[in-house]
Amino acid sequence: MGLIRGSKYCDFSVTDDDVELSYKLWPIVKGIIMTNIENGQHIIIEECYLPPAHIRDFEPEYLEQKDCYDYMNRDNFIKLHSQIKELCRTNNAKFFEINNDYVGEMTNVHNWID
Repeated sequence: MGLIRGSKYCDFSVTDDDVELSYKLWPIVKGIIMTNIENGQHIIIEECYLPPAHIRDFEPEYLEQKDCYDYMNRDNFIKLHSQIKELCRTNNAKFFEINNDYVGEMTNVHNWID
C-alpha cells in the first residue's frame, strides 16, 4: 500500500487482483527478504505477496537459512509479543490485543481509529 499510495510511478493499484499484484511486487518483496536474511532480521510477509513458485528464485545460500522458516515458532512469537506489548506501555502507545472476543476487540480498534 505504501508503494501504491506513495509513488506516482507505481504501475499497479489497489483494484488489481491479488495474484497479479503478488507478481508485480515480487522483485521488491524478494529484495526485502534477502536484506532481512543478510542482516539477521525477521519479518512477516503476507502470503499473498509470497508466491510459492517464486521461492526457487532465491539463491541456495538464502534457502539454507533455516531461521527464515522456523523463527516464529510458538515460544518466539510469545516472547516477541510480550516485548512489543511492553514497548507500547513504556512509550504510551496504544496496543490492541485480541483474546477471546474478536468482534469486541476489533470494535475497539475501529473506535480508536475513528
